[in-house]
Amino acid sequence: MEVKIDQDYHIERDLVRFRRLALLTLHFELWMIIVALPHVCHSVDIYIPTKYDPTNEEFNPNKNNAVFQVPDPKKSPGMVVVWLKSGYTLHDRIIPPAEVGVTVSMESTKAD
Repeated sequence: MEVKIDQDYHIERDLVRFRRLALLTLHFELWMIIVALPHVCHSVDIYIPTKYDPTNEEFNPNKNNAVFQVPDPKKSPGMVVVWLKSGYTLHDRIIPPAEVGVTVSMESTKAD
């Protein structure tokens, strides 16, 4: 009988040690995630393209793709007035260009 009580004590003691070790391991892993999370978020933000809206800006063929022209006497020629499809930039590189409608002077439309 004496041996059985001693074994139960050792089993209970080992279970307590195991639980304590498991909690310490979990605590350490969670702490590492908390410490690393800001660095991971910053790294991910670097590789996310940003959307740009070229409306009411001067037409730039490197950033925009002109789909059609709009005669508008109120705005100067070469201004973006209609924004059809979004353009994106990644590290100042255009991927893909925005599709836009551009103003044209009234004289050029009368000549056509």
